[in-house]
Amino acid sequence: MNKVWTLCESDKSFFISDNPVVLHNSINKNEFVGTLGLDSYGIEIYLPLSASLTLCIFCEKFFQENNYNLNYIDNLINQPEDIENLNLLQVAYSHRFIFSQKDELSSIEDKLRFIRNK
Repeated sequence: MNKVWTLCESDKSFFISDNPVVLHNSINKNEFVGTLGLDSYGIEIYLPLSASLTLCIFCEKFFQENNYNLNYIDNLINQPEDIENLNLLQVAYSHRFIFSQKDELSSIEDKLRFIRNK
């Protein structure tokens, strides 16, 4: 509960998978120590709620150290590349199913090829 919780809205469609809670850490990229623990510095947790709305939970330590006003946070996920990254995470974390409001199967196939080639 001590994390920074916010809702992010987008005109571009969010994917959701059969494993919808995804973890990411774009701040702490340590190749030797795991950075996806719930108490890890920089942890980001995302849960799509609808095609246009995602619940975002961020590391409170990062926000405190960078003097963000925790009473109000702008929509942090508002660029097309941000939405694409979140959709890629949904594809990567999925077990079997990916859902989208729009018919974007070719986009999902491209993302799967990208993940396999990494």
